[in-house]
Amino acid sequence: MQNALDKPIVIFDQKLNRREHIRLTLQHFEGREVVDFRMWYSSEGCVFKPSPKGVTMSLARLPALAAAFAKAEAEARACGLLG
Repeated sequence: MQNALDKPIVIFDQKLNRREHIRLTLQHFEGREVVDFRMWYSSEGCVFKPSPKGVTMSLARLPALAAAFAKAEAEARACGLLG
């Protein structure tokens, strides 16, 4: 039977410049389900590779992470930093 996370699920992929992307994925890693947030880079033109440094945490922490991003957005709006 195939697991829903047999392949990473890309939730967010934002191009920063021609050589870098930032990507948020849900995936199975080392026997557990995780949320992974990291830079991807290209040094050869087209092939993007994950950077060795990023944030990977248990999928169980996703609700707290989502709440933190929602709070950051609300604070940025309250400070007039976002329209």
